[in-house]
Amino acid sequence: MLGAPSRELSGTTGYEQANLLIGFMCSYQIGVQNGNVGTTNFENAAFIQDDWRASSKLTLNLGLRFEYFTNPAERHARQSNFDLATGHLVLASSASDTLTETDKNNYSPRIGFAYDISGKGRSVVRGGFGIFYFLDRGGISNQLAQNAPFSGSSSYSYNDGYRITFSGQGPLGNNNNTLATLPLPLPPVNTTAAYLNNPLNADVIAVRPDNKTSSVMQYNIQYQHQLTDDTALSVGFVGTRGSNLVLYYNLNAIAHSVDLGSLSDRGPDPEQLLSGPRRGKRP
Repeated sequence: MLGAPSRELSGTTGYEQANLLIGFMCSYQIGVQNGNVGTTNFENAAFIQDDWRASSKLTLNLGLRFEYFTNPAERHARQSNFDLATGHLVLASSASDTLTETDKNNYSPRIGFAYDISGKGRSVVRGGFGIFYFLDRGGISNQLAQNAPFSGSSSYSYNDGYRITFSGQGPLGNNNNTLATLPLPLPPVNTTAAYLNNPLNADVIAVRPDNKTSSVMQYNIQYQHQLTDDTALSVGFVGTRGSNLVLYYNLNAIAHSVDLGSLSDRGPDPEQLLSGPRRGKRP
């Protein structure tokens, strides 16, 4: 039982406890009954690396790694993506359709060096740089296979006329609980154009098709000097910077409660703010 019903909208008592005592629940929510989800994706990588002694004082560590991550595809094409431009749900066309583009530019250079300043091994400058790619899809609940109409949930509210008891469903708008003998509503897998073009009463997930793979850039430089046989001085700088990091947020909250035009004056640029995956509920 979720939330008190409105007396004006539903013609009920207006008190959730009273409605429960006469057999009715204020809200009923159920997920789509569609069996298990079977998604497949591939993670492939190749790399080369070598150490090169450029001189008696300088040693270089050079490498290059390439990573190829495919996005999940569902074995029976049971997934969809919410198109933010049109407001429509787009269905996968085949078992290999990921509804997104695969990022093929995941090149990861590795560069390291060690320079013996005096050539006697007592004062050394070391440094390194690398780019590291990783998958961040936000957990199973944020996958496109969890999108309507194949997954998700639907809500049935007293205020919309539904009369739900623990044993069954009554006629719309009828407060006689003895008539609640009909089967409880089960959301169907609705793939009609009318529903896909306007998916009401459903939680939807939108993932930008051109999203890039998340990555982290790491770099460091150190100066080390041996003071005595058992004492050394080390001073270093270490840095890191993330790129294309995934952010999930409720687009409805932004659309209805935030002035996007004012964000550029006090925070992220609106276009950057809307660059990640989103999820929300179509009213």
